[in-house]
Amino acid sequence: MPNAPQTHPSYDGRSRPILLAILSFSLWFAAAAHAQDEDTADAGSSPGRKLICQREGIFTLIGNIPPDEMQAIREHTIRACSEALFHDFFDKRPTGPIKIYLFKDDANYRAYAKKLFNETPSSPYGYYMHHGNRMVMNIATGTGTLVHEMVHALIAVDFPDAPT
Repeated sequence: MPNAPQTHPSYDGRSRPILLAILSFSLWFAAAAHAQDEDTADAGSSPGRKLICQREGIFTLIGNIPPDEMQAIREHTIRACSEALFHDFFDKRPTGPIKIYLFKDDANYRAYAKKLFNETPSSPYGYYMHHGNRMVMNIATGTGTLVHEMVHALIAVDFPDAPT
């Protein structure tokens, strides 16, 4: 955005067009990502698989999906989306790590949310926790929610007073 101000002090309503653009981008990207993910939605690892970990810039991906699937998400969703969001919408980058937990199906998503964070997810797709700067995802539903939740994590630096 060539005419965008260099800094965004806080959310005061004037930034609504930017937030709407981010949401529109997120929804468009979600639809495209879901179409791509339908073929692999049933692919998963065997029960009891240990959690694996991969890094992508400020993101740490942790999950029980196959390493090649995690690598594809890391490259084609996390890297591509975060680069586009930073290029077009955000001036500042988070300094601390953002953890993304990717679970192969609904049962694992719910079990690990309870085991790791003592939480019961209210969404079947995933959610972002501001405290701890982490996302917990049922990746079997596709990567659309992951992109949406990434916006929550990234927007906080430029718009610290943005509503949840």
